[in-house]
Amino acid sequence: SRACLAAPYLPPPTRRQGAMLRRAARAGADAAARAAAVSYSGARGYAAKDVTFGVGCRSAMLAGVDQLADAVQVTLGPKGRNVVIESPFGAPKITKDGVTVARAIEFKDKA
Repeated sequence: SRACLAAPYLPPPTRRQGAMLRRAARAGADAAARAAAVSYSGARGYAAKDVTFGVGCRSAMLAGVDQLADAVQVTLGPKGRNVVIESPFGAPKITKDGVTVARAIEFKDKA
């Protein structure tokens, strides 16, 4: 004959536990809906890439590297000077860190 296994008795959740369970269930449902929307649409927001070849591209890249090196060069060594970085909001940043200077530089031509 078969043995009947009874489930252990669990007391009903308190208000706080119930609220946490509902919040977790809602968050799980929201995440599942977002994942389903992405997988069904199949569209991602990737930007198009411009791929260029040739001597013109190399010369433009070399000009950009030279400009970047000139800006970072003044911060190097024990006699390195401070650099003022203009920001679109707030006060300008004064630094002697070459990495910060390199990250702050933006070129008009991305190629």
